[in-house]
Amino acid sequence: MNPMWIRRLLIGIALVAVPVVLLVPDHRLVGIVILAAIGVESAVFVAMYAWRSNWRATSAGRIIMRLMLCLAALGGHGTINAITDAGYPGRDYIRPLLLLGVALAVLHLLLRLSWAQRAHGEDGRP
Repeated sequence: MNPMWIRRLLIGIALVAVPVVLLVPDHRLVGIVILAAIGVESAVFVAMYAWRSNWRATSAGRIIMRLMLCLAALGGHGTINAITDAGYPGRDYIRPLLLLGVALAVLHLLLRLSWAQRAHGEDGRP
């Protein structure tokens, strides 16, 4: 799919999704559906990225993989909890730990970007 079609697809989805979010009375259900979409999309990204790309070759590739894995885990965990309301030992700690994983991956990506924009090569030399 070329970038123009991707842009059109995303605009179309947004034009449908925003009114749904605003008008559907069951906001909890809308949140669960969006959380599930985040989990599924992230898991598909991880599978495609792992299979088709040499993500281990660069620091940015490894960071992106870790970030998407954390998002997939967070989306999956949140969706399962919202649907089943399953109680298990340590439940109150899992979500904050997953959120911490996302926060650390984003921070790592930000610090790596800042470092790379200072004209350093991948090997650490200017």
